[in-house]
Amino acid sequence: MKVYEVTCEYCVGDSEETTTEVRYVTSEENTLKSVTDYFTKHCEEYEKDLLGVREVLTIVQHIAK
Repeated sequence: MKVYEVTCEYCVGDSEETTTEVRYVTSEENTLKSVTDYFTKHCEEYEKDLLGVREVLTIVQHIAK
């Protein structure tokens, strides 16, 4: 499983102050493209600017009891 860092910017209401939002997400498809496509649509819908998407972690093992 891969973990991606997504960075967006937006202004709240009529404020000129920019808010930077950083999220760490996974994807069923486990691809950079699927995360980028999702957040491109998300940012268009919520009037945000997508600054970047990058892979930050790959989980290679899950240990269950």
